Amino acid sequence: MTNDHEMMRPLRGAVVALGNFDGFHLGHQAVVARAMAIARAENRPAVVATFSPHPVRLFQPHLAPFLLTGIEQRMRLFRAFGADDAVAIPFDRTLAQLSPEDFVACWLKDALGAAAVVTGADFNFGRARAGDVAALKLIGARYGITAEAVPLLTAEGAPASSTRVRQCLAAGEVDATRRLLGRPHRMTGVARATTVNGRPAIAMALGDYVRPRAGRYAIQARLAGGRTMPGVAHFTGPEQTMLTLIFPQPPRRIANQMISIDLVSRFTQEGGFPVATPADDRTSAIAEGAAACNL
Repeated sequence: MTNDHEMMRPLRGAVVALGNFDGFHLGHQAVVARAMAIARAENRPAVVATFSPHPVRLFQPHLAPFLLTGIEQRMRLFRAFGADDAVAIPFDRTLAQLSPEDFVACWLKDALGAAAVVTGADFNFGRARAGDVAALKLIGARYGITAEAVPLLTAEGAPASSTRVRQCLAAGEVDATRRLLGRPHRMTGVARATTVNGRPAIAMALGDYVRPRAGRYAIQARLAGGRTMPGVAHFTGPEQTMLTLIFPQPPRRIANQMISIDLVSRFTQEGGFPVATPADDRTSAIAEGAAACNL
């Protein structure tokens, strides 16, 4: 999106949940849920505002891939969660240089016309991250905008955070990742036809997604038209650019279509055969498929 304020007029008067929300984990969901609750009580729309690209990518362009969710994926998650709408604020050098006061005036008041803003307790904004929740409340009050911070959500003894989700993926802890997200970790890309050991397979560009720990993973693929099928994904490490997907029954005519994969479990090698730690009823079928693929 652009900063064309005319495009945002239908959102005026909304309660805005504001943050990066990469991964949209349980802590993020608590922030959006609070914004939705306030909006319903005041008969206002609930809108989620995020940033694109992720600020880290602007300041560290050469950083290894780290995203948990792409921007379109995040937008779908916000709406599926129940938000009335979602916007992506373009994060560029101009935005990064705004003072906290100017950010509130330009974006929250003029662009979004927010009546209220809800963030996480650790939210920072403005040039050099100079603004915090206290500043947001103080500055917002001058523009007729109320602000509220949701305390950090604790999950299994530690705060739920995007960093923690990345750490779980780096360790290959699929179940822990699922618990923090409240759903399986999903990656989306364009399918390309390829072969593995003479067998039809699918390749998918990984883009800026964070790479899980190297190894073979049971996946559930979601194809065009809503089809789903079990398969196996082979991750090789941080430098990997294309992900190979193997299916017991390879889908036909999938090239150049969008495909999404949900991580189900990570295989461990026992006796040369992949064995998955049970995650749900799908695992046994996927493990059988992996064996059929000679992985």
